Amino acid sequence: KNKEQQLTRLNQLDSAQQKLAYFFTLTDEILSLKNKLNSIQQQQQQYEQSTKQAEIEFQAAKEEREKLQSFLQQQRLLHAENVEHLRAALQQGEACMVCGSTEHPYRDDENQVSKALYELQQQQEQQAIQQEQQCLQLWQTTQQQLTQISAEQVQLQHSLQQLNEKSERQRNELQQHLTLSELVLDLTHPQQEILTTLQQSVAENTQLKQQTEFYLQQLNQAYKEQLQLTQRIQHHTHQLASVQQWQQQIQQIIDCLAPHEQAAWVEQPLLTAQHTMQCL
Repeated sequence: KNKEQQLTRLNQLDSAQQKLAYFFTLTDEILSLKNKLNSIQQQQQQYEQSTKQAEIEFQAAKEEREKLQSFLQQQRLLHAENVEHLRAALQQGEACMVCGSTEHPYRDDENQVSKALYELQQQQEQQAIQQEQQCLQLWQTTQQQLTQISAEQVQLQHSLQQLNEKSERQRNELQQHLTLSELVLDLTHPQQEILTTLQQSVAENTQLKQQTEFYLQQLNQAYKEQLQLTQRIQHHTHQLASVQQWQQQIQQIIDCLAPHEQAAWVEQPLLTAQHTMQCL
């Protein structure tokens, strides 16, 4: 019975080791997910800041473009009224109040002046539009990145919740199993410490099992020897009974002999017995 109890306890401890290993696997997965989630949250904060900054830059570029277009439109309207006055006021070697140049090759050519001014305005406007588009693309890109990282965060949070629930179920099941095994383990302690405690318990129970098996072998051997001894005693008892029976029969024969024959029987029983058998 003691051996059966020890075998049952060893089986319980082996099952506890398996459940504990699975519990540790879940714990490691939870830790890994938490690290990933922390990293994702940091990236999300960075993307939020980048998105806000990109939006600010886009709005600034948009306002700058609108201001430039309004200014250029006013320039175009004023050009028609003031071009003659401006061209007449140009002096060779003096800076132009529009472009700042000291050379005035188009002073006497109205079409060339208008064309050059229009091209300059177009170039400025295109640069402003291009800058606005670049800021818009950057803003849209950061928005997409923020959306993607937010979705990853939601997925990780969902996975982490499922793992936590699974780990809690495994913890409760393991704790019940340890209670049945009469083994006290604090699952909040470091994994190596828990494993060491469990392995010590397994080693102790294995040693007890081996000792019990050794004692059972000795007990079995003693039982065999006792059985053999009992058989020998029974055999000797049977032989003794036979000898006693023969002694009784022989005594009856001796009682029938003459006194000198009885004396001869005592001195030489074998020779006298042979002689007596011949006489009979």
